[in-house]
Amino acid sequence: GGRTRSGGGAGQRRGVMGRARKSGGARAGAVGAAEGAEVRSADAGAVPESDAPGVDAANMYDAGEMKHVADERVKMGLRAHGYEEYRHPLVARIVVSVVGIVAAGYSHLGVSVFPSENAKRTLAFCIAAYMLCSVVLILVEKIWEYNSSFVAYPRARSSKSVPAQRTPLPRVVAASDLIKQTGEYRLILRTGRPQTPAAEFRIDVGQLFYTDGDLCCKALDGRLDSALEELTRKHLATSKATKSA
Repeated sequence: GGRTRSGGGAGQRRGVMGRARKSGGARAGAVGAAEGAEVRSADAGAVPESDAPGVDAANMYDAGEMKHVADERVKMGLRAHGYEEYRHPLVARIVVSVVGIVAAGYSHLGVSVFPSENAKRTLAFCIAAYMLCSVVLILVEKIWEYNSSFVAYPRARSSKSVPAQRTPLPRVVAASDLIKQTGEYRLILRTGRPQTPAAEFRIDVGQLFYTDGDLCCKALDGRLDSALEELTRKHLATSKATKSA
């Protein structure tokens, strides 16, 4: 129910590319938007408005905002395939960051009498705690998050919206970025560390976003499905070769 968006043609994509790269000018963007409004046809699939995230039209120059919206859609796609984002590293980083900030703040505001022996010990403790927190954050990123944007594991239990299902991959490690030089969103999927099998795809922001900032979900979902299939094939082939060796 509700309004749906579908399609996405060459004129509409030209409008987005002109805005994202700041090269088409206002006239080209207006022409692209007008043409795009006419050619959102059924060949690109209908997506409920509630399931289609987007960016504010005023933030179409914001690469970080566009990347965030695309990442959120990737997480939705992984959930549909039976994977759930692993949030423990995020919680750990928040807790460790708070401890580090408190230690740094107390070293400046809590030490009143200096240079007494007690103040020196307190200051040394705060410095050591801050440095330890910094090291822990680095370790969490490298060991727990595999230097990625996010990590997803197979869903252990069913939910009301998506049931638990058998998944062929032990985990999906996703690393994404938005390449400003080419105006492309890039996503790399792996099963673990950089040495493990990987699948990658790139998609131009002109194909990824409409001129009003809405995300073209089918364009991203199709490439994500293909990347997961490729990653599964590579993982199974690697596992078979390892067992036979």
